[in-house]
Amino acid sequence: MTPAWQCGVCEGINHGGATCTTCGAVIPPGATPSPAPTVASTPAPPPPAPSSPAPPRPAPRSSAAPGVLPPPRPASGRLRRRSAVRLAPAPPAPPAPPPRTTHPAAVPAAPSESDIRALAARPHTSADRPRTPAAPRRAPAGRGRRPSGLVALLAGLVVLLGWLHSASYAPGLAPRAVAAPPDGADLAVRTDGEDTLLLVPDDTPVGDLSIRVEFPDGDALLEVGRRSQTVWMVSRPSLAALTTIAGRSGEHRVVRVPGPPPGQRWSAQAAADRQPPEGTSAVEVVPRPFAAEARDLSSLAVVGVVAVLVALAAARGATLGTLRTGGRALLFGLLLLPGAPVATRLLQRLVSATGWSGQYLTAEPAVVWVAMALVLPLVALRLARTAVRAPARPPADLPVPAWVRPLTALLALALVLLAGLLGQAIVQRFLPGLVG
Repeated sequence: MTPAWQCGVCEGINHGGATCTTCGAVIPPGATPSPAPTVASTPAPPPPAPSSPAPPRPAPRSSAAPGVLPPPRPASGRLRRRSAVRLAPAPPAPPAPPPRTTHPAAVPAAPSESDIRALAARPHTSADRPRTPAAPRRAPAGRGRRPSGLVALLAGLVVLLGWLHSASYAPGLAPRAVAAPPDGADLAVRTDGEDTLLLVPDDTPVGDLSIRVEFPDGDALLEVGRRSQTVWMVSRPSLAALTTIAGRSGEHRVVRVPGPPPGQRWSAQAAADRQPPEGTSAVEVVPRPFAAEARDLSSLAVVGVVAVLVALAAARGATLGTLRTGGRALLFGLLLLPGAPVATRLLQRLVSATGWSGQYLTAEPAVVWVAMALVLPLVALRLARTAVRAPARPPADLPVPAWVRPLTALLALALVLLAGLLGQAIVQRFLPGLVG
């Protein structure tokens, strides 16, 4: 009788042969098939009732003999087909590629012990650290918003001169020095073309109005009195009394009275002294600074050549930022040059109309001083900044517009001219008669 054997793929029982009758698996030559397990005979269970058929249950596994593997579970048809394929011998694996080798010259040699000690003993500095080279920065080439150095210098000079011009109308700041009266006289009346300058002795006593200045040809009278060490009261015809601060010039006090003198000749009476002793004296007109140079053609030619050179140099570095900065400075100076005297007159009339001068000695000069030295320049600077807007920055690859260079040259000429006018006015107010 042919012995029974169990298939290792589907666990089916076969009787003889080398091919499984259940799944078709083939036993390789030389392999010994597993013997079929012995199952103890048990009585068959009673058949189920016909009314309630129970689902079929798989047959329980029997305990295998010692040393024999338990019977495998039956597999589905797809697993059978795949198992049959896995029984075939696997193809040989491709040979592994040879390991990569580097050239002996490319491998750095290991440092010796002496090299390591020398490197550790050497002091390390910031120069030993590797540095990343910085990316090159492109120059704006005249297309940015930064002004050229020459125009920025002119703009700063105009702003400074405009501020000094406005501060010169603050009581007590100007004039700072005046030529002494001729022939040792104690009193003198002068004019700078804009205001009347009264030179009175510094030892004038404090009290009521003590100096009377008459102008016979103009039928007018000015009364001057010292109320404190620096505050003076001036009574003018048909006008309200003026409280001001007199600047000191040597042994005299200089009282600046707004407006030109009422007449061309004058005489003064101070207590028992009269100036001049007999008759009248002419009002001295203070010459404007650099008036003689302005009438000299050679001086005008030199100034013109310098102005043209400045304009050409400014045009070389023309940018939109140059026009913005120079335009603001030009407008700032043009606002203060005629606006400072007008603002002074309005403030003096406003304070005199309020009656503060009679109650507080320093009310009028203090208000005028703060307004002219601080408030008015700041207001003019704000107006100039608001009026001249910053132009939009053009793309970096666009050239400078053609109209920027000639306009920058004209702007530089205007700044030079305005700086000259402001400088002349400042010298005239701070040092009347000293620079002719």
